[in-house]
Amino acid sequence: MNNNAFTGGLPTELRKLENITKLILGSNRFSGTISDSIYGFSHLQAVDLSNNLFHGTIPSSISQLENLVEVMIENNKFEGEIGLKNCSKYKTLLADNSKWFVDEPKVECDCCSVQGCHVWDLSREVSAVPCPEENIHAFNYTGRYDVIDQQAKSKFSLVRFNREDDAKLCLSPTGCYEISYDGENKTEYNYTYSSHTSGLDFGNECSDVSICDEVFNSSNPKRTVLNHLTQIVKPDFLNENDIKHKAMCWILNEDENNNDDDSVCDGTLLQRFVIVTLFLESGFETNLVNLVSQPTCNWDNIKCDSNEKFVEEINLNEKKLIGTIITEIGLLKKLKVLNLAGNKISGTLDPRIFANLPDLQVFNVGGNRIGGSIPKKIFNLERISKIDLSNNLFELKIPDDVICAESLGKILEINFIAN
Repeated sequence: MNNNAFTGGLPTELRKLENITKLILGSNRFSGTISDSIYGFSHLQAVDLSNNLFHGTIPSSISQLENLVEVMIENNKFEGEIGLKNCSKYKTLLADNSKWFVDEPKVECDCCSVQGCHVWDLSREVSAVPCPEENIHAFNYTGRYDVIDQQAKSKFSLVRFNREDDAKLCLSPTGCYEISYDGENKTEYNYTYSSHTSGLDFGNECSDVSICDEVFNSSNPKRTVLNHLTQIVKPDFLNENDIKHKAMCWILNEDENNNDDDSVCDGTLLQRFVIVTLFLESGFETNLVNLVSQPTCNWDNIKCDSNEKFVEEINLNEKKLIGTIITEIGLLKKLKVLNLAGNKISGTLDPRIFANLPDLQVFNVGGNRIGGSIPKKIFNLERISKIDLSNNLFELKIPDDVICAESLGKILEINFIAN
């Protein structure tokens, strides 16, 4: 019954199917909670409830099903802890337990595979996960598909029963992956960085990456950091004058912080890279040498949350900034205030800046030289309360479908004067 458009809750009559071995209901629009009775199947070997609208907790009785070896409940609204035991018996355990910073983990599961940190599927993710188009790789599969990141030592699994499916995986162009496909015929192969093509290639051993006057082989601990940055922001490898290239080299060669897997997955490495890129692009007068040993939240003009972890405010007003506003600002998901007023910033506002900033409240770029159209997305931000675009070169035309939108009612201050 998977891959249809069924709605509503699960019928209580299911409990009459005492000898059922597979319950495959993935990719529908089922909703409601899962009662203990649904797990009263002593012969159940596989359950797929993924990609639905189920909510609530997972009944503890799931751990009592001795024959159950495959559980797929990801991309729902489940919460709480999944109390599974004897982790080694499970072939597949997929839940919304990602520690990837854009996902906000909803489920605690010690036995589950950690999904969505080093590899993720853009055809299924409901959150706005950044990935350059050239890093998206399409795969067609039936059965089980495992992608192992050799550097991060993590595994991403795709499982679909009785039908073909398409995946769009976000992979790093400098990554080293082992792929195992267990469909009609079991297949294993490598999909790794090749120095000959400067990208991923089939059947090769993983090449060293020569960049930033260094050579990063497959066992170098910083290779995971390199892979993460090339996966999401894709700096220009060949252009040493490229701002993102310079920021990446600073992270790899000089920075004394954020060189472990936790910083990759929780987003603190990425936010550090973004802010250094902003400093370099805008000509902000600061000595990067003085920043290498400091946490990002200790930098001047930066304010973080109460845990001193995620950047919430960037205040660079009247700092003689030049250049353009980098699109990577949109990767700072926790950002609440962006104040770049009173500078000499030019260029335009890329709509991608506002694609993944759910907490942004204040956007102030007044008194610059920014032109072009005003992106509609800025008015649709859920928590935006102040927009200052005054004293710039903008085209003063708000999209028609925004003028009467409810979103305008919640904005306390909009300043467009002198454009």
